[in-house]
Amino acid sequence: MKLFLLSVFSLLTSFAIAHPHSADSIHFDYTFHKSEHMDKVIQVNASITNQSSKHFYFLSESCNGLDYYITTTALNASVYIFVHCNATFPRKITLAPGASYEFKTNIKYHSTLKKMGLNLVLTQLSEAYQVDEKFISNINRDLKKNHLKLSGPVLIVPQ
Repeated sequence: MKLFLLSVFSLLTSFAIAHPHSADSIHFDYTFHKSEHMDKVIQVNASITNQSSKHFYFLSESCNGLDYYITTTALNASVYIFVHCNATFPRKITLAPGASYEFKTNIKYHSTLKKMGLNLVLTQLSEAYQVDEKFISNINRDLKKNHLKLSGPVLIVPQ
């Protein structure tokens, strides 16, 4: 019985260490602004806030940041990527408790759009995890169980 309880405790402890954050402790928010220079393009100012008491580590990219990890709730809209890089490298972002990470992106829509929400899938990293000399696709594949899907609010699209 003691061996069983020790096994269960070890399993629960390792799960808590491997997955310290949930969508409840990481907040994804944004605002929409109509582009002054491009038709049917929305400029997005976004932030990720760590509302937990522990540091949060996640994967980003040197080229286009989190753009490839964002989806929209509208079928006729998607992230509009201006720069297509020949190479991009993994970046490990650290968010202290109460800290925010701010970034910008653009959304292009193809027909009338009144409301829309955004989703963001982050790959959680441990404090010890090193991204140097690794391919982003391998990190995402190997840490698929550490993906955290965040859903933001549905907002009115500026016309």
